[in-house]
Amino acid sequence: MNKDQWLRDFADLLINLSAGWFGAAFIVSSFTESLGNINIGLLILNGGFGILFLLVAHMLRIKTL
Repeated sequence: MNKDQWLRDFADLLINLSAGWFGAAFIVSSFTESLGNINIGLLILNGGFGILFLLVAHMLRIKTL
């Protein structure tokens, strides 16, 4: 496997991790809402990691084109 293939595979992994972070953000916020208190810091942290991983994956995909 060459370097571009490794970068594409890593970008795919980051996309999956990003989806997991977004899922965590929505799941945690929906469960804490039923308890009456939403932890905004945790929501921002999970969403921020989701956006970060998505941006890095996008930059890696552009680099391998």
